[in-house]
Amino acid sequence: MSRRIKYPERREARISAMQILYGLEFVPKDISTAVEDFCERYPQRNKARAYLDTLMRLYTEHEEEINHAISASLASWTVDRVGKVEMAMLRVAVTELLYGSDVPPAVVMDEAIEITKQFAAEDAPRFINGLLDRIQTKYLAGEHITPEQSSEQF
Repeated sequence: MSRRIKYPERREARISAMQILYGLEFVPKDISTAVEDFCERYPQRNKARAYLDTLMRLYTEHEEEINHAISASLASWTVDRVGKVEMAMLRVAVTELLYGSDVPPAVVMDEAIEITKQFAAEDAPRFINGLLDRIQTKYLAGEHITPEQSSEQF
């Protein structure tokens, strides 16, 4: 049975953001150019454009902190072992988790898991859930993860 999504345009924006960040792994370019190119190529997704722009702006403003929050929270893993789809989803979810003001953490985590089920390997949702839970716990405890706390570079 399918769950009804309360804000389907937000899920669409999250999926678009993940796909844009995934694409940037292969064809590096300016994020705003990547968003424009994506929206031009997939005009049917423009109903989610406002939230997509918000996610991408927040990611751009906090990219270094987001990437370091992810790398600092990897237990017994390195960034290069994380799949590109999973990393793109983590970047979107951590953006929303740490810098999105109107989405509860449980919703961010649930959305990330559901989207990961759709696009990644079978065991990826469990990995995403564990890592986001670790980041959320640190953040809520006031342990803001700074680039200096992470030895791994992106």
